[in-house]
Amino acid sequence: MSPQLSLEEITAILLNEHQSTYSGSIPPKAFNKVLYFAAKELEDENVTADIPYFWYMYGTEVKTANTGIRTISTGSGQRIQCDTSIEDIQASHGTVRKARKALSRSLDKYYRKNLEGITDEMYEEAPYDVQRIYRELDTQIEVAADSSQATLFGDNNRKQIRRNLLEFVQAFPTADFPAYEDDLMIWYRVMRAELNDNDFDAEEVDRLATKFWRLFCLELACRENNGVSRKEIEAERDISDIEAEKEAMRADLLERERTNARQNARDSETALQAAEAFVVPFLDIEVTG
Repeated sequence: MSPQLSLEEITAILLNEHQSTYSGSIPPKAFNKVLYFAAKELEDENVTADIPYFWYMYGTEVKTANTGIRTISTGSGQRIQCDTSIEDIQASHGTVRKARKALSRSLDKYYRKNLEGITDEMYEEAPYDVQRIYRELDTQIEVAADSSQATLFGDNNRKQIRRNLLEFVQAFPTADFPAYEDDLMIWYRVMRAELNDNDFDAEEVDRLATKFWRLFCLELACRENNGVSRKEIEAERDISDIEAEKEAMRADLLERERTNARQNARDSETALQAAEAFVVPFLDIEVTG
């Protein structure tokens, strides 16, 4: 049986290795992705690693709730803190040496490719194509929300967002997630309405996109993980009940669609009244000849 290291021990070695080689600290977003690749590197070194992770909205997240690992804020930004130190590790020097080699390779990958690069590589292994498509959709919405970039693309980048939105809907894994098909179509109609609005609001589009993606990814996390329970995901995401959270988001999207329907009905009635006001005077004209 290969040597076993806990998540806290792996994190202690990672932070120590980082401190001895690089300046600064590992950003929390990078921490999650570095450990995802570290799991494979540790396996190659024949070191059994307890790195519980799950797929979520922007890649994999490591389960650190109820452990000695936490994210803290400092004057120079957020960083990872671990209660376990190198001195606390009970494994053999040989095991620690192998772990250092594996974690060093993962850190090197991060510093060579940067966060965007290793995220691209991670998404090549994503369980569903729709995850990669959402990443592109999210990028296009960010461009639209950034006024300095939006002017370069014209029309607030709406054409590209519509294209990515349709691609997302077509790629959505309804066969694996049939209970989400109605949610998908409600969300699609709401997104289309917002994109077609003359008073286009990229921040509102972003909010709507994020809401549906979170709704779906709460279920994705429960299915696509390496042994993380639903209760553990709730603790990690600081949610008391995943199902209740999803129902609240479903209700928000449905209410948004109903609001749009009521507005459309009012607009149609207003248009009809305006048309009647234009036509009726002409109906009173007496035709003589």
